[in-house]
Amino acid sequence: MNYSAFISHGGGPLPLLGHESHKEMVETLEEFASLIPKPAAIVVISAHWDTTEIKVNTQAQPPLL
Repeated sequence: MNYSAFISHGGGPLPLLGHESHKEMVETLEEFASLIPKPAAIVVISAHWDTTEIKVNTQAQPPLL
């Protein structure tokens, strides 16, 4: 079975900031992650940079863009 999810980062990497107001979002994401199988791949699409050609990064642990 295939799964897809759109998870917006909001105004920044909110779940990583540890702010008390993000607690419900973090708990929801943790529950979601526990309900689905470990993915074989993750596709991230970003509109935060501009290029004249499509760029693909296949690093196992890419740096933060």
